[in-house]
Amino acid sequence: MSVVTTVEAVPNRLRLIFDYFGGKTQSEPLERIENLMSPPALRHGGGDGDGDNPAAMFRNTLREAYALKMVEEANGKLRFAGELVDKKRQDIDTRFIDWVELRLLDPSINADYQQENVARAFAWLLMQSPLRPLAFGENYSGLIRQQLGEGAEVFDLTNKERFQNLAYWARYLGYCTQIGNRAVVPDPTGALARWLPRVLGTEKEMSIHNFMRELATKIPVLEDGSVRRRLEDDLVVDSLRRDPQRLSQSTSLALKRLADRGRIAFKDLSDAKNLILDFGDKTQRVSHIVLLGE
Repeated sequence: MSVVTTVEAVPNRLRLIFDYFGGKTQSEPLERIENLMSPPALRHGGGDGDGDNPAAMFRNTLREAYALKMVEEANGKLRFAGELVDKKRQDIDTRFIDWVELRLLDPSINADYQQENVARAFAWLLMQSPLRPLAFGENYSGLIRQQLGEGAEVFDLTNKERFQNLAYWARYLGYCTQIGNRAVVPDPTGALARWLPRVLGTEKEMSIHNFMRELATKIPVLEDGSVRRRLEDDLVVDSLRRDPQRLSQSTSLALKRLADRGRIAFKDLSDAKNLILDFGDKTQRVSHIVLLGE
């Protein structure tokens, strides 16, 4: 069970539960919450599957909220299980993204929330080339085994619906973009934009080696992050192996986009170590990242 395997557990539904309970000190009857989020007038029966039954969608989403330890139930009532959110001081979207990203991607704790395969799926996605977008309606278990070996785990991506859920979460957290409902482009621009100020801190300039090292401790699905490193070590396709001095195309794309937006600038000092940004048809050497503004 995870936000990938529970296809009803898309970001907006879990965010709704987080928003509703995040600022409440009191418990709420489970039946009342179910009626609010899946009104009886919209419910329907029939068939053995859940289909589009709003009640089933709510129950399955709630099951994932339990796994994430977002809410807890006692005596037929629900309450927020985490630290309460001051909605006057904190933007709910920012708070939810920080809260859920940690539970999904941090390998030191994500197993506690039944999400350990999500980080691996994110890392695999970011290893793919943005120059070859992934079709939105495909099952990629075969491609994963082709790249990582026939006996490799496929990170729960056993059908197209699970890949689509991965795409929803990756887009929400800023790790990919979507071309309508047709294709998914590995692109961590949004995530890097969020983490830039935290990685650089009070520094306005940092060597790209130190920048990527710090970034990897915050985002373990990027290059040199613990999750990404294990996947790259398992590659069986030589053409996919990355030169340690060259960033992946997805990270290169994200950094280039941040530079184009005026968030950062690149330096290439002749007496400093550099890394190579890979754009497919061309490359760029960078020794330092300079933070320009919000």
